[in-house]
Amino acid sequence: MLLIHLLIACEPAAIVLPEVVQIRVEPAEVTLVTGATGGEPVTFTAIGTDSDGRELTLDQVEWSVSNRVVGEIDESGVFTPAQNGGRAWVTARLAGLEAVSNLTVLYEEEITLPPVQVERKIAPRCGVQVASLRRRHGRSCRGGARPHGRRRASEVAST
Repeated sequence: MLLIHLLIACEPAAIVLPEVVQIRVEPAEVTLVTGATGGEPVTFTAIGTDSDGRELTLDQVEWSVSNRVVGEIDESGVFTPAQNGGRAWVTARLAGLEAVSNLTVLYEEEITLPPVQVERKIAPRCGVQVASLRRRHGRSCRGGARPHGRRRASEVAST
């Protein structure tokens, strides 16, 4: 009988952990590249701060992504981009607390264009562009024009 009481008395004491009062997601901001075959996954981590100010990695968080068109996140925090670009927030939730990370997924695809042939044409000597440049300096292809605001000496003397 004494042996039974002794075993009960030697039971390990329950360890009480301080309460998590704040969480954050790392990385806080991510830009990924995806394409026709998808992109590389990225792992998000939830970091909690307890009431004593200590930080610890949180395993029991609920993960979600705000825009499932850009990809999906699993229960471990691994985000796999889809074959679409866009923006989303990755959210970690634990006991009424939540934290987010900004996520941008860029879609890139290599496009091969056919070769382009460029022709170069030279404008005639008195073409539209040449004539407009010459008018600014008081001459034109037709002749007789004066710069704006200038008058002949005979016009100035008569006023």
